[in-house]
Amino acid sequence: MNTLIRPKIYRLIKLFTFGSLFYFSSCNTNHGFLSQDVLLSFVVDSFKTYDLDNKIVNDHFIFSPLSKVDKIWATNKSDPHELDLLTGKWTSLQDIYGMEFRKVIRPESIWKDNFTNDVYFSYFQDKLIRYNSERDTFESINLKTVTALLPLKDLIVIGTADGLYFLNRSTNTFQVARNLPLDLWVNSIEELKTGTLVINNRNTYDIHLEKFSSNFLDESNEYMPKLNDRISVQLGTSTINFKVIKGKHQTWYYNEYELHYTTDNKNFFTFNKTGFGEFKYVTEDDQHLYIIVSDKLVVFKKEYIFKNSGKYKNSNFYELSTDLIQTENLLNENPFPLSQYIKKIIEIQEDGKYNKFSDLKTRVSLLPSGIANFNFDNTTLFQAIDVINDNDIPVDFRYYTLAALCKKYTTEGNLVQALKYFDRIKLLTPYEKDRCIESSFLCVKKSIRALDSLKSIILSKDELLFKEAIVLSHLIQCSCWFGESYYHYDLVENKYNRLLSTFPNSEFADDAAYWLLDNRYFFAEDGGYDTDSIPEIRKFIKRYPNSNNIIDLLLNISSSYAEKYSDNIDELIRNIDLGIAELENLKKKYPLDSRQSANVNDMLGRFLYDKYNHIFDLSIVPNKTNYYFGEDIIIDVTLKNKSSQPRLISLYANHSFFKFDVDPNVHSTFEPFANVDTIKREYLLAYGQPIKQTIVLNKKARSLEDGGKLGRYVINTTGVHYINAFAANNYVSSSARPAKIYLESRKK
Repeated sequence: MNTLIRPKIYRLIKLFTFGSLFYFSSCNTNHGFLSQDVLLSFVVDSFKTYDLDNKIVNDHFIFSPLSKVDKIWATNKSDPHELDLLTGKWTSLQDIYGMEFRKVIRPESIWKDNFTNDVYFSYFQDKLIRYNSERDTFESINLKTVTALLPLKDLIVIGTADGLYFLNRSTNTFQVARNLPLDLWVNSIEELKTGTLVINNRNTYDIHLEKFSSNFLDESNEYMPKLNDRISVQLGTSTINFKVIKGKHQTWYYNEYELHYTTDNKNFFTFNKTGFGEFKYVTEDDQHLYIIVSDKLVVFKKEYIFKNSGKYKNSNFYELSTDLIQTENLLNENPFPLSQYIKKIIEIQEDGKYNKFSDLKTRVSLLPSGIANFNFDNTTLFQAIDVINDNDIPVDFRYYTLAALCKKYTTEGNLVQALKYFDRIKLLTPYEKDRCIESSFLCVKKSIRALDSLKSIILSKDELLFKEAIVLSHLIQCSCWFGESYYHYDLVENKYNRLLSTFPNSEFADDAAYWLLDNRYFFAEDGGYDTDSIPEIRKFIKRYPNSNNIIDLLLNISSSYAEKYSDNIDELIRNIDLGIAELENLKKKYPLDSRQSANVNDMLGRFLYDKYNHIFDLSIVPNKTNYYFGEDIIIDVTLKNKSSQPRLISLYANHSFFKFDVDPNVHSTFEPFANVDTIKREYLLAYGQPIKQTIVLNKKARSLEDGGKLGRYVINTTGVHYINAFAANNYVSSSARPAKIYLESRKK
């Protein structure tokens, strides 16, 4: 353990924090955190508001585990910050406490040791950090992937992605839980009775007997926790889903638009001040309620909440919400002329029946935005012109009508006309900043300049068409009105099709045809070209034999074959072989530059790896999981053929058939023998036929890093070690399921 930094902070008296977004009464991993007492040193008369920067905090926070009062932490960003509730100032945790706080801190990865007041922080892949309250220092514990922690009187139980460990407080040393699988990911730990742990709410481990029992508990067992982030509460005649905070004196129920509390689970009271914003997160101490509402943190004095709450009455929110959804759906279908559409929305807004609920009120205020999705054709265009020229119509409606016209003319490629309506939007609402409008406006201006520039120089007609298509392609990718996941490239397709029909022998014809082929058949989300598109690719290659696009298309054909999935292993192997054959033919038939050659070789290696690992299964199992230094590390290796056909594989002929790798390799050394012996031979394996071998890793084995030389591994570092086996060709390995062993020195 290494001392890292000595912070200038007060002695830790008590830790206040939540281990997750909501408080649960459950048997999940105990963080030792409380939500009671008073967390402020100053008086809040009614409520106090703090601005929240969304770059610092999202939708939850924790109370500082290193200060009793007045501090909260926003830990879910890469630069965690602390807010001083007394001054309202945000400060980076790294600036306060040092480099150990330069990363995201998951609230569920902070634990309090109630026996010592020490605090533990897990950075998962990095290390475990302990705040030593007696020394007032941060210390590093060399234990990674920590996911659960349970302080007991005599030791601390630590769960990781690699099994269970015990930390001795007095010696600062830890040891693995013997006879417990190292591949067990420990997410939660509880003490069922003295000396008996419950692991992951299902398995048990006896500390004294070192005995592990799997599946001891099932979901019907009364010990099993019932975890839900929302509960269904009967309030009057309405059953509504709420998040719940169970305090010492009150239980609070909230969702985005309502806040209720009860002291007896019979009588419910509703907070009537709903103008603060959307409720995102709620927590409490004995005197205050802390709520993230929209982009602010509001600290309420509970007395203020109580004074402004009334006995719960049946809310008609869901009835109103359902009614509004039906209205929204009707409006979205655009069954009305534009003037009637606007009239209906104005009637809804003036009615005011939705204003009781801020969520519904906001939705009503956004109804005019639906006009932006109107598709005006030549028969309805006059309606839009009438609206934008009628100053008696509210600005919102004219704004979104102009937006619809901007979209119409941009997507039709009539950019000059589109720019006309963009300019009118700027005049109507000079301070309105809509992301889509702003970005599309800039895209249209840029495209107009580019198209005008093309017309100002002397170009052949085919080259002009080709370059106009490129400009329009950039417009489509730039503006938000042509789609998001899939762009609508009709404008570009029209240009390229016109080029091919008018100038079939143009020097730009192959690039135009390639673009159309790619746009029609290439789907990145599905892995590229489907094998059904291969005939069309072959036609292109035959039509344009000198095209610079042929190499890329042949690589795509290879990928189409090799990556075509099948449940049948033999068919899968045939597909991969077709892909490999395409690459081999490509290397023979076409001259390749260095980039293309590297790409081909990379794909060959990847396809061969996939092929051999689909055919063969290589498993590696240690004789046991816990070893002492100097003890024989015995490994059983089994290689099987999973396909229906007999298959050849190259292995080493003598002693160790396989090569091995030990990770982390900085904690192990390989000592080669004088007799290198790297002779190989081909083995023919029938379906299901295994080759088995038992290896003593620290007596005689082969090393991956040393080219398969014979020797022995020397491992003299305490901890988890991962062992992988490899065939002679390196394509077949146990990497997907490495063996895990734990080495330690013998107890004195």
